[in-house]
Amino acid sequence: MFCWGREICYRIKKYIEKSMLKGFANMIMLKGISKAYTDNVLKGISYQFEAGKIYVIKGVSGCGKSTLLNILGGLETDYSGEYLLDGMAVKSYDKKQFEHFRRKIGYVFQNSLLISNLTIRQNLLFIKNVPELIEEYAGMLKVSHLLDKFPEQLSGGERQRISFIRALINSPSLILADEPTASLDNLNSWQIAEMLRSISNAENCLIIATHENCFDNIADEIICLDYGIIGKVTKNRLCDSRESNLLLDRGKQQTAPAMSGSGKKFSLLKFIMLRNSKMKSSCKARSMNPLKLLPTTLILLVLLFCLAVQNNAQAEYIKSVEERYPLTVFCLAENQYNDLSHEYDIFVYDNYVIPSEEFACLPLFYEKDSGLSYGGVIKYGDFPESFDEIIVNAVFLDSRFQGVKYEDCFGMEVIIDDQMYRIAGIITDDLDDTQVNLVFYNVYYQDYWLDDPLVFMPYDTIKQRGELVQKPAIMVRFDGLYDDKAAYESVKGAFHNEISIWDAKVNTLKAIVNFIFAIILLAVGVLSIIALLFLKNEIQLELHYRRREIGYLQVFNVGKGRVRKIIILERMLKNVLALICAVGFYGFISLLLSLIAGINLYLPAIVIGLFAAIVLAYSYLVVYLPCRKFLRQSIIDLISK
Repeated sequence: MFCWGREICYRIKKYIEKSMLKGFANMIMLKGISKAYTDNVLKGISYQFEAGKIYVIKGVSGCGKSTLLNILGGLETDYSGEYLLDGMAVKSYDKKQFEHFRRKIGYVFQNSLLISNLTIRQNLLFIKNVPELIEEYAGMLKVSHLLDKFPEQLSGGERQRISFIRALINSPSLILADEPTASLDNLNSWQIAEMLRSISNAENCLIIATHENCFDNIADEIICLDYGIIGKVTKNRLCDSRESNLLLDRGKQQTAPAMSGSGKKFSLLKFIMLRNSKMKSSCKARSMNPLKLLPTTLILLVLLFCLAVQNNAQAEYIKSVEERYPLTVFCLAENQYNDLSHEYDIFVYDNYVIPSEEFACLPLFYEKDSGLSYGGVIKYGDFPESFDEIIVNAVFLDSRFQGVKYEDCFGMEVIIDDQMYRIAGIITDDLDDTQVNLVFYNVYYQDYWLDDPLVFMPYDTIKQRGELVQKPAIMVRFDGLYDDKAAYESVKGAFHNEISIWDAKVNTLKAIVNFIFAIILLAVGVLSIIALLFLKNEIQLELHYRRREIGYLQVFNVGKGRVRKIIILERMLKNVLALICAVGFYGFISLLLSLIAGINLYLPAIVIGLFAAIVLAYSYLVVYLPCRKFLRQSIIDLISK
């Protein structure tokens, strides 16, 4: 029961502490605040700031004004002494309390720090997506006509008015202005001072650091800072009645806008697209410089082609072999055929012959399946195209037509088994080894030699007119053998070796090309590692040069998580564009190679999708890790370096 009661008390205490932050600052108390860098900048500062008042901190450059404002705004947390907000030490806040505390602070600096590639409206919407509230404040500060212009089109005074709107749209309870008129002329300085008077109300506290006198008339208290210590403090009695007069006239007007607006975050993708567009003064956007995408695009393109070569390697090897040899026609023993025919559809060439004592009449397989149609085996004429055309060898011609030149025999007619046939092609006896292999790979021809008279008759013709001769081995054709990996392995397993001499050539080519591919892949891997190092350095350099932008975005209440998303999405956007370009170039070049050279570099959609997913995941990690480390730095370190 005691533990239960203590838990309730603890929760009530936390609720009260968080509730105290919701509407600060009724009172800010500094007790003995000291801060040192190489030298002491602040030396035991103690002071009290109240809501509804305007404070002006004056002093020469380097006296500690900015450091004091950084402590008041929670940017600088490494100090000694106590910073109490309504009696509670800011250093005791947990993470959520501290984030809430910082969200209730509005900052105005000497420079407007607006993002140049965004319009004024887009700058403000990015900080907080409250279009109605922005319109109201713009009307109050008489800058409505400037919202759709770019920062470079505004004067210094106009930009500072916009920076005040940026500070106000988060409905801050504490407004800190650090030298807001240092770069302005006298007229603009007085206008800014009057504007600050107009935005002051009972719910907020304004603290202005300056070395100018234009704010003296609007200040409730003027604090002179003398190199780290508080000197003279002047209380302006002319301002004592300001709250009772001005707030009665404007109080409702000032508090109403703070309640309007959706508060939803401005689209990060929209922000990145706008930021990466180069805006002209005419407000027309130019696209991202494509040359910046070229290195990444080339690396991705090389990787895509390596994948394509590997994915299509076997098909291309087989295609090249099929153009020279009857690759899918081979012989099987009867038992091998019986085992395989139960699983696969295998076409059988039976051994039909026409008996003759004068010559051997052998079956001629279909053109793509016959070795006689490859490699210039037919010396004169062509492969038969009709039912009654044949191929003969030189010995057959010598036995029939003595003294006739071979080239003159093309088209002559001969009678075989009482049927007339036309000589379509002639084989001579001067074949090289490859051509001999093309002829005699057929097991049905292996009982004969080129010095025997030979006649090759189309398979369908000899099947109809000849006799079937049984042999222990049969010739078969296995369509799509090399397209089905399981079938190929099954057939090869039946042989315990290469399926044919052509299959051996395929495996040799595969080994050579795989070796070349391994070398290319190794080279690409080395290049990728080098590119990774350059990319890492590029990201770190980019973060270094953007440190102030990143720091000031956090100052203006853009959280670290959102800043990290901006940086990651910017880099991811570039890589997505590079990936799209690489895939587009790959598709175009592949199509050209297919149409012109007949080279197939097709990659399935799932492979391209997986490749894209890996590239994007890699892109995310390579940015996320250094970005996460970089954002561990404090805001004050980012904006002061």
